[in-house]
Amino acid sequence: MEHRPRIGIIMSVYNEKPEWLCQAIESIINQTYEKFCLYIILDDPNNDRLRDIILNYRQRVKNLVFYENQTNLGLVKSLNKLLKFVAEPYIARMDADDIALPQRLEKEYEFLVKNNLDFVMSGADFLDEDGNITEGAEIPPLMSKQLAECCKYGNVSIHSSWLLKKELYNKLEGYREYKYCEDYDFILRALQNGAQIGRLNEKLMQYRIRVNSLSSVYILEQDRKARYLRKAYRQNIDISSLDIYKINMMLSKYPEEEKRNYSAQKNIIDLLTRKIYEKNLLDALRLFFKGWFMGKYFRTLFIELFMNRIKMEKIYKMKI
Repeated sequence: MEHRPRIGIIMSVYNEKPEWLCQAIESIINQTYEKFCLYIILDDPNNDRLRDIILNYRQRVKNLVFYENQTNLGLVKSLNKLLKFVAEPYIARMDADDIALPQRLEKEYEFLVKNNLDFVMSGADFLDEDGNITEGAEIPPLMSKQLAECCKYGNVSIHSSWLLKKELYNKLEGYREYKYCEDYDFILRALQNGAQIGRLNEKLMQYRIRVNSLSSVYILEQDRKARYLRKAYRQNIDISSLDIYKINMMLSKYPEEEKRNYSAQKNIIDLLTRKIYEKNLLDALRLFFKGWFMGKYFRTLFIELFMNRIKMEKIYKMKI
């Protein structure tokens, strides 16, 4: 039998529903790729219920390692803390409210080895808070040249679908504290450092969309920071040289009313995109007119989304 290395899987737990955490852990336990170690860190020392769930699994699952922060450190510091403990040569990401399909690790590892890559990711379908599934976008397989171009116009990766060599994490010194965009910042730095990255066309994850998640609460700040990174990347600026502290300060202070308006109009864009993908054109048209007259954010986002989609469709057809 072919020798396969062990994969370390890192997961930070904070305020997920108990049933979501159980589903996430079970989806890892049931992987067809059996040589793994699941590293979990609890970032809320007061969440006794989630701690009890993890401790219960640790008693039953020999390849589960548990750590606990004494105070809330946040996602970036928690992941970087876990990275120091991982001994395996490959590291996969997993969120505590997502579900990995059984062949996720196996297919990602095979894709990485077959194409001599440093870093792979996959597609995903989407879960709402009630467990209803919406199909994700169909994107063809992408390699570094295409991904490097795609990243000029958007982020085509699902963070919790990542599998990469530990040496790449070491080379880039893990994640930076670029709030709500730490994954996009990491990918851009990886590309600029010559990492060979690929994206499977298969949807091997079910990604949870949460109404009150950090990304939804801080969507305006997240989008502005992502736009800042894209602009710098298009201008061939060294992403590693950017002053993260300065950018966080500059792009974090927005009035509450502006944040609410942006979030509401961004939600309409997301619903519109979903209806178009489902080919429900009547609902899509209604949402378009609702959003167009709602405010400037919708109009700006719609035009940007439309133009970027055209550019990305061209990139998908590039010869590797």
